[in-house]
Amino acid sequence: MSLSTLTTRPRRTGVSSPTDTPSLKSRSVETLAAPAPDAATAAASTAAAAADQPKSLFMAFYENVIHRTVAPLFLMLATLLWVPFCIHTVTQLDGSYARLIEFIASEGLVNAYRKCYVAPDATTYGILIVFSVFQLVLMFALPGRRVAGPESEGGFTPIYRANGVAAYLVTCISLVAVHFSGLFDVSRVYDQLPQIFSLTVPGIFVFCLLLYVKGALLPSNRHSSKLAPGEDNPDFGLSGNPILDFYAGTELYPYIGPLNLKFYTNCRWGMMTWPTLIIVYAIKQYTMLGHLSNPMIMSVTIQLVYLFKFFHWEMGYMATLDIMHDRLGYYICWGIFCLVPSLYTLCTNYLVNHPYEISNLTCFLGTVFGISLVALEYHIDMERVHFRNAKGKDKIWGRLPRHVVAKYIAADGTERTSLLLADGFWGLSRHINYAFEIAMTFVWTVPFQFNHIMPYSYVIFLTGLLLHRLYRDEVRCSQKYGEHYEEYRRLVPYYLIPYVF
Repeated sequence: MSLSTLTTRPRRTGVSSPTDTPSLKSRSVETLAAPAPDAATAAASTAAAAADQPKSLFMAFYENVIHRTVAPLFLMLATLLWVPFCIHTVTQLDGSYARLIEFIASEGLVNAYRKCYVAPDATTYGILIVFSVFQLVLMFALPGRRVAGPESEGGFTPIYRANGVAAYLVTCISLVAVHFSGLFDVSRVYDQLPQIFSLTVPGIFVFCLLLYVKGALLPSNRHSSKLAPGEDNPDFGLSGNPILDFYAGTELYPYIGPLNLKFYTNCRWGMMTWPTLIIVYAIKQYTMLGHLSNPMIMSVTIQLVYLFKFFHWEMGYMATLDIMHDRLGYYICWGIFCLVPSLYTLCTNYLVNHPYEISNLTCFLGTVFGISLVALEYHIDMERVHFRNAKGKDKIWGRLPRHVVAKYIAADGTERTSLLLADGFWGLSRHINYAFEIAMTFVWTVPFQFNHIMPYSYVIFLTGLLLHRLYRDEVRCSQKYGEHYEEYRRLVPYYLIPYVF
């Protein structure tokens, strides 16, 4: 079960949920199509309803108690334990999950957790405060064009400053300059990892509690001309279940003055910790060995190019499903503040104390291959963007592209049209970009050999995450486009890997 699975709530979208009110058109169709029931039909319906009642009660119990209360509590507890154990394993237990299991079995869960917890000191607070403030300053100070994000269901349109590439480059260059100028030994950040995560893990509970209270008492963007007077705004509010609201969030786009907390925490904090930490790990290895191992050079180079691509595409990320539909609550915050800096950088962290060597030629060819995959994935994404901008009239692979004209009913009841690309790379599989994402991650991990599974934790996690997202995408598109999506499936029969899956 992914963290995002539990956040499903009825929304005013073009995709109908079981709780959505049908449009006038659909109601009239249903009325005309349904004949008046006779006595036998009515009796059969009554019997069927009676037979379904136990099942309905069970589903209600599952949905309200298990799915929306017990599962969030379990996931919050599990995620609370994950990060300290993860960092302890990679820094103290040779990156071996088997030794972690032995450690927990011998010490007991509570005592093992206590030993993994390292109280933060002044240096810990200093590192986190300087990083947070620095990213905040870059977010507002660096130039960038103003970009309007997608309009929310409540009628709010977030405005972003597109300066991600500049912030990324300034962060990376500043980190290296600070270390080699002697202002601060950046390798100390590696030594502080247990303290840093011992602070961020409980810190997100405090942050999410503040988000919960703010969303309940002072939600942002309360007024919308799109909604009728008295109509609930789907961008914020409480469900009546405080555990679910804490976990899933109470606001879609919480603001403090001009500060968009969702944008800052996702892109300027969470994603910016990724390049920051892999550079820290490279500097730590350089400090220990006096040089960088070839696997470290290969892995860090590919990741830095990949992250440059991400920040170049940052405005596209702000139009993804997670940003447009999921509120800022615990499950997003844990991913931002804990999962990205711990799991996403885990393979590079592992290399600090495992300086394997590969030949210069292997390093060069592997780096070129990895960067080529990054460039190819970007080309695949842009292929679809250019297709939509050209409305299917520009050639792809030397010909006008095959596509499906898919009509659907939008949230406001109007009929709209989307073009589904079924040619070029997007004619090979419906989620070809996910295949390249997984392949890319594997390439920057494979130089670490196969002595332990820990370096491959992110590859495994990402594969599961994208397969789950693939399933969500398929369900959403099938509901949204109906028979048009079935036609698209016939044109592009493979989910992920052409001729395989």
